Amino acid sequence: MTALKDIQVTFPTPDETLLGTPETLPTSEPGTPQISYTLVAANLPSFSEMPFYKKFIGVVIFGGRYPTGGILYWRMKKNGASVNTGSFVPSSGNYFTGNAYFWDVDVGDVVEISMWSSMTDSVWDYKAVYGTVTRMIPFNRERVLYPCDFASIKKDYPTLTLGNPYVATSGSSIYPYHCGFGLPYINSENLFWSLYPILPYGTYRINFGDSQYSNSLSYGLTNTYRPYYRRTFLVERLLARGVKID
Repeated sequence: MTALKDIQVTFPTPDETLLGTPETLPTSEPGTPQISYTLVAANLPSFSEMPFYKKFIGVVIFGGRYPTGGILYWRMKKNGASVNTGSFVPSSGNYFTGNAYFWDVDVGDVVEISMWSSMTDSVWDYKAVYGTVTRMIPFNRERVLYPCDFASIKKDYPTLTLGNPYVATSGSSIYPYHCGFGLPYINSENLFWSLYPILPYGTYRINFGDSQYSNSLSYGLTNTYRPYYRRTFLVERLLARGVKID
């Protein structure tokens, strides 16, 4: 049996920008995305002890306004390649917020958002980027975790400050896995006396960015708030001992 591994996760402060003057959206897809981030270490979670395995999710939030109702078109790109595209329909007077989740990112990856509109008076003026982590495995895949303690669940991340922010959805479940099979979800601290994580899901999956909206986006519409954004529950501390399987 290994010594106790105590993985404490520190989540980054989101990198936010609010434009002084909103930019008008073009009526066809722009050649250069309006939003582009080259991810650095400060954009991603850090660990008190490095897990054997993990997956990062890069989250880009963007927002603007539709004085006249119309269609907002979007495209997500990772390292220059399109990963998804779609549209949604703001009404007259709506602020719009997109929450785009880029699956399996790391330092040096470039994540981008392109926006265009069916109307000539719609604008964008807000962007932010941060990273989350999912599917952590403390030790190699040949070890049963005995026990596996989800000792701290973070429920208040991120906190955005620019514009007129409001949390549209706060909290969602975490999905533990044992031998590749999903267990009943958890939404608070939880101790499993035995857990055997294997790929592809590892010890658990978070909701937004993994079990939902992986390489896709959710959106929010309101006449009052921008950004109108989502939070998901995150594992902030994981304690485990590993037992080698011969």
